Amino acid sequence: MNLNKKCTRPTSFQRQVGNVRVLFSPSAIIATLVREIERTPKVYGCVAWCTHPRVLSAMESVQTSLIMTKHKSNRWKRRIEVKLIGKGRGFRASLMHHKFVVGVRDGVPEWVAVGSFNITKSALNNFENMMLIKDPKMAQCYYEEYRRLSQI
Repeated sequence: MNLNKKCTRPTSFQRQVGNVRVLFSPSAIIATLVREIERTPKVYGCVAWCTHPRVLSAMESVQTSLIMTKHKSNRWKRRIEVKLIGKGRGFRASLMHHKFVVGVRDGVPEWVAVGSFNITKSALNNFENMMLIKDPKMAQCYYEEYRRLSQI
């Protein structure tokens, strides 16, 4: 069931707070994420799942490296560097549960997209959120977490 269809809020609901864009509409989240990825030469991310075709195509158009949960839905053939981590089910599972993407230009992180949104087609049916933060210092924090996890 698509929970968004039961809600009367506008589908493009978003707010700008300083250098942060707050998004609650899954379609606005996808459009914003695709636009920012395509404008940025390098993208790094830690995401639980990434299966949305528009986002994957945008990621293929730039140099992208992802760290994702080791799960069968993340085993696709794309021109994207991928590292799979985690294993198991239930309370002993260790999963990649981060949901962030960092845009980097000339070696400097420029923006980070972070929130509850799993980058999947099925997430379009959920109540989700994403913040696009255009702040190099904040983006650097997330980029450092990506780099830390890439060493595992």
